[in-house]
Amino acid sequence: MSACLKLGLKDFHIHDLRHVFASKMVMNGTSLYITGELLGHKTPNMTKRYSHLIPETLKKAVDEAFKKK
Repeated sequence: MSACLKLGLKDFHIHDLRHVFASKMVMNGTSLYITGELLGHKTPNMTKRYSHLIPETLKKAVDEAFKKK
Protein backbone atom coordinates (compact mmCIF):
# COMPACT_ATOMS: atom_id res chain seq x y z
CA MET A 1 0.00 0.00 0.00
CA SER A 2 1.42 3.39 -0.94
CA ALA A 3 2.05 6.20 1.55
CA CYS A 4 -0.59 8.36 -0.17
CA LEU A 5 -3.28 5.75 0.34
CA LYS A 6 -2.28 5.32 3.96
CA LEU A 7 -2.74 9.07 4.42
CA GLY A 8 -6.10 9.02 2.65
CA LEU A 9 -4.87 10.92 -0.42
CA LYS A 10 -6.74 9.39 -3.32
CA ASP A 11 -5.90 11.76 -6.19
CA PHE A 12 -2.35 12.86 -5.43
CA HIS A 13 0.57 12.72 -7.82
CA ILE A 14 4.20 13.59 -7.17
CA HIS A 15 3.89 16.20 -9.92
CA ASP A 16 1.41 18.08 -7.67
CA LEU A 17 4.37 19.07 -5.51
CA ARG A 18 5.70 21.24 -8.35
CA HIS A 19 2.45 23.20 -8.28
CA VAL A 20 2.70 23.65 -4.51
CA PHE A 21 6.33 24.75 -4.81
CA ALA A 22 5.55 27.32 -7.54
CA SER A 23 2.52 28.67 -5.68
CA LYS A 24 4.39 29.04 -2.38
CA MET A 25 7.34 30.76 -4.06
CA VAL A 26 5.17 33.33 -5.84
CA MET A 27 2.91 33.93 -2.82
CA ASN A 28 6.03 34.66 -0.77
CA GLY A 29 7.19 37.31 -3.23
CA THR A 30 9.52 35.38 -5.52
CA SER A 31 9.20 36.64 -9.08
CA LEU A 32 7.70 34.47 -11.80
CA TYR A 33 11.04 34.67 -13.60
CA ILE A 34 13.02 33.22 -10.69
CA THR A 35 10.34 30.61 -9.95
CA GLY A 36 10.35 29.57 -13.61
CA GLU A 37 14.14 29.28 -13.59
CA LEU A 38 14.01 27.06 -10.51
CA LEU A 39 11.39 24.84 -12.11
CA GLY A 40 13.21 24.73 -15.46
CA HIS A 41 10.39 26.35 -17.43
CA LYS A 42 11.17 27.82 -20.83
CA THR A 43 8.30 30.33 -20.87
CA PRO A 44 6.66 32.61 -18.28
CA ASN A 45 3.27 31.25 -19.36
CA MET A 46 4.18 27.79 -18.11
CA THR A 47 5.20 29.22 -14.74
CA LYS A 48 1.92 31.12 -14.53
CA ARG A 49 0.07 27.84 -15.07
CA TYR A 50 1.93 26.31 -12.13
CA SER A 51 1.59 29.16 -9.64
CA HIS A 52 -1.89 29.34 -8.16
CA LEU A 53 -2.49 32.46 -6.10
CA ILE A 54 -4.98 32.50 -3.26
CA PRO A 55 -7.28 35.53 -2.87
CA GLU A 56 -5.50 36.65 0.30
CA THR A 57 -2.23 37.01 -1.61
CA LEU A 58 -3.89 39.19 -4.23
CA LYS A 59 -5.54 41.35 -1.56
CA LYS A 60 -2.23 41.76 0.26
CA ALA A 61 -0.58 42.99 -2.94
CA VAL A 62 -3.28 45.65 -3.43
CA ASP A 63 -3.12 46.68 0.22
CA GLU A 64 0.67 47.04 0.03
CA ALA A 65 0.46 49.13 -3.12
CA PHE A 66 -1.95 51.61 -1.55
CA LYS A 67 -0.79 51.73 2.07
CA LYS A 68 0.01 55.12 3.47
CA LYS A 69 3.60 55.85 4.36
